[in-house]
Amino acid sequence: MTIAFEINFQPKKDNSIQHFLLSLYSFYSIRYPEINFLLVSNYKDILQITNLPNQQFITYSSGIGGKIKAFFLKEFFSGILLKKKKVDILIVDSYRNSKNKTSIKTFCWINDLSAIKQIIYLSDSQQIFCTNEFIRNQIAIVHSKFEPFIQLSNFSIIENINPLRFEEKEKIKQTYSNGNEYFLFYAEQTTKTEEFITVMKAFSLFKKWQKSNMKLVLILDPSIKNDISKLIESYKFREDLRLIFKNDDEQLLNLLSACYGCVMSTNSSIQTKMIHASKLNIPIIINETDFNKSSFADACVYCKMDEVQLSQKMILLYKDENFRDEIIKEAIILSNKLNWDKISDNIWQTISK
Repeated sequence: MTIAFEINFQPKKDNSIQHFLLSLYSFYSIRYPEINFLLVSNYKDILQITNLPNQQFITYSSGIGGKIKAFFLKEFFSGILLKKKKVDILIVDSYRNSKNKTSIKTFCWINDLSAIKQIIYLSDSQQIFCTNEFIRNQIAIVHSKFEPFIQLSNFSIIENINPLRFEEKEKIKQTYSNGNEYFLFYAEQTTKTEEFITVMKAFSLFKKWQKSNMKLVLILDPSIKNDISKLIESYKFREDLRLIFKNDDEQLLNLLSACYGCVMSTNSSIQTKMIHASKLNIPIIINETDFNKSSFADACVYCKMDEVQLSQKMILLYKDENFRDEIIKEAIILSNKLNWDKISDNIWQTISK
């Protein structure tokens, strides 16, 4: 049997699904050595994946030449290449309507409302995976005849992440906030300047009410260093800010592990970050949307991202320990549902039928 994964990483977009499927590819190829696995991707570090005898790679770059190659791969992959490689099962990171129908069993992953309108037809050999019940329901509403072809699967990460001990948290706080508790704001290159301003205004309202040594740590993309540095020159509580312009995964996890609470940017890769937070038992303040509520239930704090509502939620987390404890308890429940072994096994049972 041969199973192919087609994974295309998009610049400046949420690539949570892509990383998830890449982890599945690596995990399955190790667990099932008797099966041949093929990866078609623009993933630049593809050679870092465990290169086993049952793995094959077809790569293309993200430049103009890579886009041309990707176009031809997508147009003819289901015809020439799949037959040549004798592929039995195809797993792709998004739905792609193709004029070239294929009898190969295909599983498409959809995690974006914008993809729903693109679904024109599904054949008996095609299935859709959704990591969010809200997305699944929207597909069923727009394309009711496709409902039997829709599967719901939780999203997970393969990393072994656990909450830190008290002593470990104190070391991180000594490094980044002079030993004080801090709120964390995670941003990416696509995060708008207005959102930084909103968070800082909300923190100002919080500080005026709280009058303590609570800090605000901002994790920012290096490309906006000059702009944000100018913004905080006249900020009243600039002594309580700490700006982090380093994109280091271990550092980000450490900062998340020790924070009092995290405000998540509306444009950030929230699925992966929310899984990290749930496994670390960290309360998150996140934008109030149907998508987020369906994904994370009661495991985080929802609000509209304006300075007044955001400051009110920060105050609530600080002054009401019972409320904060309930959020953490729900995060633990969510974390238990996001068990990698269970999720990967369930997906395998579906695709290998």
